Amino acid sequence: MSMLEAALGYAARGIPVFPLRPRSKAPATAHGFKDAVTDAAQIEAWWGASPNANIGIPNGSASGIWVLDIDPRNDASNAWGQLVDRYGEPLTHTVRTGSGGRHYYFRTDDRLIKRRKTRYPGVEICGEGGYVVAPPSVTESGEYTILTPMEPQREEAWLADLALEHDASPMLKVPIGSLIPEGSRDVSMYKIACSYRGRGCEEYEILEHLERENARCVPPLDATDLARIAKSSARHPRGVDGTTPPRDPSPGANQQPADRVRPYVEIDLWDMQQNGIPPLDWLLPEWLVSKDVCIIGGDAGVGKSTTAAVMARALASGESWLGITPTRRSPVLYFDEEQGEEMVARLFLQIGGPVAGLRVFSGQGINLSDSASVERLMATILELTVPPIVFLDTVQQTFGVDDANNATKIGAIYGALFRLRDVTGATFVLLHHISKPPKEEGGGNGRLTIHRLRDSSAHATQASTVWFLQAADPGSVEMFHVKRRGSDKKSLRVTYSRDGDRIELEGQTSAQAVTLGEQVSAAMSEYVHERHLTRTGELTELALGMGLKKRAADDLIARLVREKSIFKKGHGKYGPTPNVEQAQLDG
Repeated sequence: MSMLEAALGYAARGIPVFPLRPRSKAPATAHGFKDAVTDAAQIEAWWGASPNANIGIPNGSASGIWVLDIDPRNDASNAWGQLVDRYGEPLTHTVRTGSGGRHYYFRTDDRLIKRRKTRYPGVEICGEGGYVVAPPSVTESGEYTILTPMEPQREEAWLADLALEHDASPMLKVPIGSLIPEGSRDVSMYKIACSYRGRGCEEYEILEHLERENARCVPPLDATDLARIAKSSARHPRGVDGTTPPRDPSPGANQQPADRVRPYVEIDLWDMQQNGIPPLDWLLPEWLVSKDVCIIGGDAGVGKSTTAAVMARALASGESWLGITPTRRSPVLYFDEEQGEEMVARLFLQIGGPVAGLRVFSGQGINLSDSASVERLMATILELTVPPIVFLDTVQQTFGVDDANNATKIGAIYGALFRLRDVTGATFVLLHHISKPPKEEGGGNGRLTIHRLRDSSAHATQASTVWFLQAADPGSVEMFHVKRRGSDKKSLRVTYSRDGDRIELEGQTSAQAVTLGEQVSAAMSEYVHERHLTRTGELTELALGMGLKKRAADDLIARLVREKSIFKKGHGKYGPTPNVEQAQLDG
């Protein structure tokens, strides 16, 4: 059978294929397994151009197939032999690989089975985000041949446990029979619940298991808490353990004792080269990434809370934020721990009011130094069926440390946030003040740098993204990255305006804003010098006609007076500066 005939045969059974280079596992197309198709014309074109090209089959949702890969070169014979002796060899479609290993094909049945290594050497799961070489392909190691020709079957229970486990290290699992103290009950019980969901249990079955496990909690959780945890774990598809893996989010838990050393994970660069690195999951393109821990910094009164509140509302509603459209609607939890309830409510009503998916909290209830507070925050996040974006306003009010300059203590808080992110999948946006500039910076009129974040330097090193807001023209601020992962640093000019009780924000790239401001400024100055006496209304009308907001126009007029570009001759009247006017008369 030729490669073309085999490829068409797979496609006829609904299995997409794509070409690999002859005698190689490397893709022959630009996007590898993402190019896989069942279209006969495309397949004929590919193999017509390269008759000896090998055949690749994508794993996971694209084909409905996951593959158990047994590689004898990685000491699999002993480990796999013990498993077969205990459980028996799987009865499903089986392929002998070029190196003499085995590929066992199984149905995914709409489950998300990820590509990963197991705790057994040489035994790997080929799932979502990868592909396998299919018969009759030939590589440098040998030919791929079918040993057991049959349709892929649903795996047995012991293989399901192997395929769906998320943590290859038993050190990170809750020990059977151990007590679970207060402060880690929610985390530990959620891990247990997810493990049962990973085995295919329904919500009521998970709850039954949790009711038995609750005897280990000191003190036991309430029935309502158990029901909530069971419901949260059941939001994941059956057969999928939703932990990644979950860890105790209390501060300091990252400092593991010797018997609980966190494992390190080797990065498979060859696999990354073949399959590509997954793209960043943008929430706000080029500004906010899913599962980020970022900081918005700036002076008091510069507009951090207003800018963040508008962002939060846009993420929940899917509406544009400063000209940037969110990639999707997301649940948002906004904790304002600095202002009172009335002030917070007034701000959100002024920027547009409530929207579905946005929940706003006040009352100074967040203390990330306290394990019970962290547990309560995690419980609130896990009530949601989709990982949320969590805003914490401000760092001073939510971190709860007694020494804000202690890098070790601040680092422990970030460790708690990272573990909380890993457990829940949440994204965190922190609002933070900046410190006063040192004297050698000449009063701090220059562009802000990352070392100006207030208190410990750990903020700059731990947060993956840092934005600053800095006053620019009157009525506007510049927002810019000082630290950014995954893309180039960006900047925006944000203009604030009021229409009655409503606050509106408008964003432009800094280059656009500077150009418009310079144009209006030059036009105003020229207008005044040509007429010798000009009223405020004329200058405002000129600025509005050029696209500037009224408040920005008023601020610009005031700035021109301060800079002595124009001269205020009386209430609402302007003319050239005296020396310029006299020079014009003398001329």
